[in-house]
Amino acid sequence: MYCRHCGSEVNEKAVVCVKCGVHPLNDSQHCQECGQPTNEKQEICTSCGCRLMRINTTSAGGGADVIYPSNPPKSPGTAAFLSCLITGVGQMYLGQVKKGLAWLLGGIVLSAISAGILSVPIVIASIVDAHKIGQKLANGQPVGQWEFF
Repeated sequence: MYCRHCGSEVNEKAVVCVKCGVHPLNDSQHCQECGQPTNEKQEICTSCGCRLMRINTTSAGGGADVIYPSNPPKSPGTAAFLSCLITGVGQMYLGQVKKGLAWLLGGIVLSAISAGILSVPIVIASIVDAHKIGQKLANGQPVGQWEFF
């Protein structure tokens, strides 16, 4: 893996590049797979053809709030099915545990307040969110702990 800021080779588990001190995926100047120069608007590297990844780690967590794709990737369909069974469990399956718990608790509270009327839209939104986040991860894109849809 190469640093997207300076183009130096870095360990895949590195939190920051030892040459420039920036998170390896927190820029758009180089390809993370081959190290060749890229521009800010590119989505695919013209040298090696890989999808260019970029995350913003300017939050206080310094990248700790980012979920990276697993190998093999988790199924978006499984995530959606789990959220269909119990609201928020699909998000937990994908690694967004805090967000999944928020979906679950929010769904319980809003359903109780509305006598169950809001349960259907909450469940549907949770299913769609789990599937879309699962698709992003399956496509190799990192997602934030609290990223929606």
